[in-house]
Amino acid sequence: MLDRMNYLEKELKELLQKDGSIFDFIKDSSLDGIWYWDIENPENEWMDNKFWTTLGYDPESMPHQSATWQDIIFKEDLEKVHVNFEKHCNNPDHPYDQIVRYHHKNGQTVWIRCRGMALRDQNGKAIRMLGAHTDLSELKRKEEILEQCNEAASIGHWNLNIKTLKLDLGSTAKKILQYEQDCQPQLRACLSKLEHHNDKQLIINSSRQAIESNRPFELEVSILGSNGSRHWVKIIGIPQIHEGQVLGFYGTIQDIDEQKVQSLKLTKEKEKLNNVINGTNVGTWEWNVQTGETICNERWAEMIGYTLEELSPISIKTLEGFIHPDDLKKQQKKLKKYFSGKSEFYKCEYRVRHKNGHWLWILDKGKVFTWTADGEPLYMFGTHRDINTSKQLSENQGLFIKNVPSALAMVNLDLQYTVASQKWLKSFQMEDESIHHLSLLDTFPDAKDKIKEIKEQCIKGANYSEEAFKLTKDGKVMWLKWEASPWLDNNGKIGGFIISAEDITQEKINEEKLKISELSFSRTFSNAAIGMALVSLEGFWLKVNKKLCQITGYSSEELMNLTFAEITHPDDLETDLAFCEELLAGHRENYQMEKRYFHKNGEIIHIILAVSLLRDVNNNPMYFISQIIDITELKKAQQKIQSLLNTTQEQNSRLQNFAHIVSHNLKSHSGNIDFMIDIVLDERPELKDLPTIAHLKQASKNLSETIYHLNEVAIINTSIKENLKCLSVYDSINKGIENISALAKSADVSISNTVSPSHKILGLPAYLDSIILNFLTNSIKYRSNGANDNLEISSYEQPDYIVLKFEDNGLGIDLERNKKELFGMYKTFHRHPESRGIGLFITKSQVDALGGKIEVESEVNKGTIFKVYFRKCK
Repeated sequence: MLDRMNYLEKELKELLQKDGSIFDFIKDSSLDGIWYWDIENPENEWMDNKFWTTLGYDPESMPHQSATWQDIIFKEDLEKVHVNFEKHCNNPDHPYDQIVRYHHKNGQTVWIRCRGMALRDQNGKAIRMLGAHTDLSELKRKEEILEQCNEAASIGHWNLNIKTLKLDLGSTAKKILQYEQDCQPQLRACLSKLEHHNDKQLIINSSRQAIESNRPFELEVSILGSNGSRHWVKIIGIPQIHEGQVLGFYGTIQDIDEQKVQSLKLTKEKEKLNNVINGTNVGTWEWNVQTGETICNERWAEMIGYTLEELSPISIKTLEGFIHPDDLKKQQKKLKKYFSGKSEFYKCEYRVRHKNGHWLWILDKGKVFTWTADGEPLYMFGTHRDINTSKQLSENQGLFIKNVPSALAMVNLDLQYTVASQKWLKSFQMEDESIHHLSLLDTFPDAKDKIKEIKEQCIKGANYSEEAFKLTKDGKVMWLKWEASPWLDNNGKIGGFIISAEDITQEKINEEKLKISELSFSRTFSNAAIGMALVSLEGFWLKVNKKLCQITGYSSEELMNLTFAEITHPDDLETDLAFCEELLAGHRENYQMEKRYFHKNGEIIHIILAVSLLRDVNNNPMYFISQIIDITELKKAQQKIQSLLNTTQEQNSRLQNFAHIVSHNLKSHSGNIDFMIDIVLDERPELKDLPTIAHLKQASKNLSETIYHLNEVAIINTSIKENLKCLSVYDSINKGIENISALAKSADVSISNTVSPSHKILGLPAYLDSIILNFLTNSIKYRSNGANDNLEISSYEQPDYIVLKFEDNGLGIDLERNKKELFGMYKTFHRHPESRGIGLFITKSQVDALGGKIEVESEVNKGTIFKVYFRKCK
């Protein structure tokens, strides 16, 4: 074997001398640069192309001189290069091997391992230098990123040699242990930092157990800083054992002071919470929402007359089993509302059955303290409080409120109704049976801010009174006079408020009418977005707003010196004056017309004019009130639209004629093909049974049918609905499969039709044939070219649709990239020579025209599912 290697080595050396391409292959494939330096003439140095391209330079523009690379190497690294060079020249056994940094052309740092070998004369003097470069930049970057990550996570590394007890600490480990970076402390010094003496023995014992079991150890201990402060760290140690010999340990040290302090605080808070719970005498429960497992304290069971042992095992179903059936739905609704984030915490009052049979009112509160990764509730903690006494007091209050003759309601702090008077129920169209499931916001959805204001006042213990508040209910305007006062529970705390609402709608309507007559008109007049004017009975402008001045181009002073007739187009004046006469005669209350004004610059302005007549208390005419809307731009747009419509109608007519011509010509050619086939069969009857002739005959027949359908489409003018027919999807698919049977056979694609023969759709035969044919040919065109390419066609029924499903195992489509353009014109998603990007566009257009839709599911290299929704034939 050794002789063979020597032979091959010798042969390689000879080939290198004879064939330069071998040398090029070695340098290009295994190195990131080769250099050759004339030491006797040190300014001359050859650097290969790869060295320069690695540093981002054009090799053709770089001179072969040593000064060139010395200008872009880091200065401190250049000094190291010179030292190593001198040592290697003086002593061949000293390796010329170092890692140095270069400045890339784009400013980045490139790490290069530079190795070299001096070529010497017969006296051993170095006269040439051959070297190689290896790019280590990526490795160095990863080392830096790892170091940064460890530093960010406060994780340092350490290594201990058991034989020498030499401890090596990384930079982050030194930082955690509060050592200077240039210091390498002894093991004894590090152990002396432990706060507790027992922790030192704990580390020693854990190390021995780790060696015996060949498993890592993990400890959390506290250390003392230089200022005497405590600091928590986590130490992980992994034993290094080789062939039964313990070489040492390596591991990490992590700063966990913040987490540990919080954990200790949490433990103390939990102890305090337990003491508070025991002091308040409430029942507690802890629920795993995902599994249903539930833990309750003894007080919870005592409330309903049981012990925990009697109810064991306890789950959420156990708790729900005690809830009154009428309250369970409300409880589930509130829980769902909390889980969806619509409330800050869960809170509900409901009845539970006591062991002796009576019903007991409790207040149930809870909050999720742990959620799953996908945002679902995991662990929830809550309390049960006995509120039976306060509930009975509330019921007595409620009995009084229920029979009071005014509109009165009692609500809690969650704004949930507890009771309401009969007049309240009648005034706001509520049912007594459903009141406990409703809140004040359900009755007054548009008064959210006002109700919040009332609640805040009552929580402070103050009464609330509002003269009138406007709200909208069922499209009507209602004005209410609000009054509210807080009510106290049996613990003396505010439990909600009692509210009354008096309907003062008619009073407010009368006030509004008065305000409108005195103030609103003048304010609206000046700031209106349309032109407004007061015109005298003689036709003079009495008062105009800014907008009318903008429309006509006149100032208000200029208009005051004109009559409306002077700026009205002559062709519109007679109609306008006739309307005015009808107003004055009392034959109409107002009128509206489209007319034209002359702008100050002479241009014609198109407007919509609305005019009413104001009369005094004696019904005598005073002046006209005019509203003017400028529609000039709208008129111009209408003219453009009409022009476009005319053009479109003309183009549609041409397209329809073209469709008729194409349909007629295709029909002639189809007839000729069918006739030629019949002639051939007459002359050669023996060909009749050949499969090819049968397929050709069937294809000719299908072509004739397609042309017939195209002719039907061409006849349709504007309404597809009037031409829809009841079609069998099953028959159409069979016909489509027959049409492409030869193509499917040559492509080795298996097609199965499991569509229900009973499924009928509303459609056009030509459209349905085209849609089916496109999905059939696409499945063949974009097959996977595997051994089991197949297309399965099935159907199922929905209330309004028959859904046709095409499922293949072909190339698939990357929907993440192409979903938005899937049905666009000329959009292709595979490099298939026959891909034109028109098939799916046409198919989508046809399905939309039939009142359907298309859905698609696809995964690259796994296949595609198209679901085509057709309107059901009823």
